[in-house]
Amino acid sequence: MRPSERAGARALAALLVVATASLALGAAVTSQSVARGDPGGDRAASGDASGVPFSRSADGHPPAGGAESTWAEARRALLQFSGGCAPGRSGPVDSADSDELCGDCAVGTFASGREAYCIFPDVDVTCKPTFDSAVSGWSDILDPAFGAFTAALTLAAHCDFAKDAPTLISGDAAQCHFAQLGQPSSSPTTCTPSVTVDADGAVTNVFVCDVDAGNAIDAAIFETCMDQGLTTGATVRCVWGGDQTACAACPAGSLCAATGAIEPPPCPQGEACPDGATSETCAAGTYAGGGFDACMNCPNGTQCPDAGTGVPTPCPSTTYSGTAATACEACWAGYFCGGQGVRWPVPCDPGSK
Repeated sequence: MRPSERAGARALAALLVVATASLALGAAVTSQSVARGDPGGDRAASGDASGVPFSRSADGHPPAGGAESTWAEARRALLQFSGGCAPGRSGPVDSADSDELCGDCAVGTFASGREAYCIFPDVDVTCKPTFDSAVSGWSDILDPAFGAFTAALTLAAHCDFAKDAPTLISGDAAQCHFAQLGQPSSSPTTCTPSVTVDADGAVTNVFVCDVDAGNAIDAAIFETCMDQGLTTGATVRCVWGGDQTACAACPAGSLCAATGAIEPPPCPQGEACPDGATSETCAAGTYAGGGFDACMNCPNGTQCPDAGTGVPTPCPSTTYSGTAATACEACWAGYFCGGQGVRWPVPCDPGSK
């Protein structure tokens, strides 16, 4: 049953529980996805990635120091739009009052929710002159998750993914309602997610929203928002609604190495995650740029000298390389390798030096 179809009294009770949730214990969940683009190389053969699969903690660990019971209480108080299980857990419908009926998702699985509330922290406050943090009870959800000050100064949207267990890593689009800007709920905006992950493991989550600048209504509602990243990709953070009756398998290219996963995080750079539960270190000569389900051969004109390469290194001037190279080679006599990233030597013109 969708959250919007729950009785108003039960929804209000859930929101009051949320209002007391502890931010320090992880009520805020950062949504994640992957922008793959062109990997720039062939998929490495199965024997090329010689790393041994290993587990990496993604999220969900209880704090050290014997605070498991406090942690468990905070998990039960995570954002819930209705009477079902909290994000990262699954169980029968109407199980919130009997938490023992809910269980953490196992390694390699997750539970997010059909709906999420998302904030756009980098969109300037002048984008939303009609902002009201109390509209539709949003403050009850946003304030505990992100802090009252942050929520009050940040553009937000209520997003419906129209499916159970959506993932941003799969690019699942949502219908988002920007109530603070006066957007009618009957005319939501389509927002498509993506993510990048850097060498340090920092994940940047982005929504690209389909705002029609030529539409008079859209132009009036969003005003300067279109110039501040909504149409080209704005950083986003989301809290999920939960209420899943079953955990779903984390998709290939993600790494749900801990129990209780809410949104599948992307596979780290230099690693491939074939099944959503384990990762393999890329062998020398191969690479993975983050969110990859398999290691790729480093393309011509680059080198990948070490295992765990996330970004291939272009060959320096006067050298070249073939595919899956661990080192660049000197240009042949009578051939020219000018500039960086030469894919193959070019014969010199007759009489040239």
